[in-house]
Amino acid sequence: DKIEVVHNGIDHKSFYPAIALDADVVDIKPFAIKRPYFIYGSRLSGPEKKHIELIKAFTLFKERTQLPHRLVLAGADAPPYSTKIHKAAFESSASSDIFLTGFFPHESFPQLYAGADACVFPSVNEGVGLPVLEAMATGVPVLCSNAGALCEMAEDAALYFNSDNIEEIEHALEQIVFDQTLHASLSKKGIDRAALFSWERTVSQTFDIAERLIEESARSR
Repeated sequence: DKIEVVHNGIDHKSFYPAIALDADVVDIKPFAIKRPYFIYGSRLSGPEKKHIELIKAFTLFKERTQLPHRLVLAGADAPPYSTKIHKAAFESSASSDIFLTGFFPHESFPQLYAGADACVFPSVNEGVGLPVLEAMATGVPVLCSNAGALCEMAEDAALYFNSDNIEEIEHALEQIVFDQTLHASLSKKGIDRAALFSWERTVSQTFDIAERLIEESARSR
């Protein structure tokens, strides 16, 4: 009863659905990323980020569908665990379609999201999950873990999976590619959901709580 929840905001001046990409390649210097692709933007920092599970699921997706999709893992290395992620990508039968960018500038993520078929976010230890909201704000469908804060942030605007279940992740990838009705629905729901999170709203709610506490304190004297 003593806890008030005020959610983080996102920068809607950078992340918005008006970005349209028709080219076969997303050119973000120094990267040229061939479409179609799935994007996971997160530092390669530990097992809770579930990069290896996603690589295994993507490998299975490629083996089953033979589709031209790539998996883009955009995030800085954080040794020693990132070495295991690079090893898993190298040993995958789909290694030629797995692209690890290393550090990726935050200001370039809107364009990276806009060119993706979906944002896949399997991390199970997120306190907020801002990348999920940022992806939604660009109109990109989100597939994410059913753990941590992600369900609270995304609600019904994402397709959820158990990040320890490779088959579930793979099935989600197939769903978002083959079910265009689902793709369009998640895109619209994501835009609507992300619109609820702004720094203006965060500031306003914080001030409202502070003012209420001051008033309650004054009355109790």
